[in-house]
Amino acid sequence: MNLIKIGKFLLSAVLGVLGILATLLFEKNVFQGVTIPLVAKGLGWKARVVSARLTPLGKLELEGLEAVDKEKSRIELDSALLVVRPESLFSGVPEIVQMDLKFGLIDLEMSEAKSSSGPISVPLILREASVMITEGRVRLQTGAWILGGVEAHAQGWDGRTPREIRAKLQRLDWNGPGKEEMAGTVTLKATKSAGMTGDQWEANLTVDVATVVDFSPAELIVPCRLTLEGQATSQGGRGWSVDRLQGLGKEWEG
Repeated sequence: MNLIKIGKFLLSAVLGVLGILATLLFEKNVFQGVTIPLVAKGLGWKARVVSARLTPLGKLELEGLEAVDKEKSRIELDSALLVVRPESLFSGVPEIVQMDLKFGLIDLEMSEAKSSSGPISVPLILREASVMITEGRVRLQTGAWILGGVEAHAQGWDGRTPREIRAKLQRLDWNGPGKEEMAGTVTLKATKSAGMTGDQWEANLTVDVATVVDFSPAELIVPCRLTLEGQATSQGGRGWSVDRLQGLGKEWEG
């Protein structure tokens, strides 16, 4: 009889915990008013969101998220759509089917970067993602990067679709601790194809430099366009080999 009572008690406790978790995750008002602020606080941020919804099928939708941390970094996320395969969460390597992020503002205060002795690994599988940033600022100890009109797209890290990276920065400025300034635009495109010895990447990077202040002798060739094209092969754990690398610089007329 006692065993039956203990079993009922344990069952009730488990069902109660599952009910609380389900409420925190899938009840819309609780998720946006309680869960998100608590998660943000655990990461050292204060956050609030206008609308947020998470479904049991792994679909997350956010609108109007604002977050700040103690170093006065600030993120304003206009909208976000994230679709994850639920079964992949139990494998330890989640698979992101789709990710669309639109930021109104990103203002980050970055501390001194720590050196890393090993390769960078990404603990997820990505099928398709796009990121848009209206205005961004990354503040370092040596200056600040100013971003504007950023559009980036990536796909193919799920092993089933062709890999591709595209990015365009309509504004990329650097402000140094003195009066140093540099302003321009950046366009990047990289694609992957299967080669004989590994994954073969082709990339094209174009930088248009419009303004330079106190960066002599760079001021003598500005405005100008710098283009870098190359091809490299990823040989798994054996590293990379550069097959082709070509640079081209062109001074603007006018």
